[in-house]
Amino acid sequence: MHRLIKPMKPLLLYCRFKLLRPGPTGTPEPLGGFVLGVPQKDWDDFCREHPSADAGGLFQSMILPQEWSLIGRYLRVSLEPRPVVQSTVCGEETDEAGTQATFEGVAGKKFWVTRKPRSPGR
Repeated sequence: MHRLIKPMKPLLLYCRFKLLRPGPTGTPEPLGGFVLGVPQKDWDDFCREHPSADAGGLFQSMILPQEWSLIGRYLRVSLEPRPVVQSTVCGEETDEAGTQATFEGVAGKKFWVTRKPRSPGR
């Protein structure tokens, strides 16, 4: 009797981002956020090509223009001009791991997009 062995999915590395835009008083206001999952192999290759960059900056530079457009669409906001982007946590684990991604990007990247909570009365 032969058992079929399913190939393992590539390990993803994750980074969580907050998107902010200056509000009317100049204080940054949240637009929402997202988690980016990148296959380990692509991450390793990108790190070799950009050895001096920080992890959050590397993750952010891996996002293509069409992926930024989809993030904006899911957040229901314009991302032009580009908002302030803060990376908060990067690593191998996240609460989103194992859940359905909001959308899949190029080369196995996965995105989980979270809109900011609505204000009461809106």
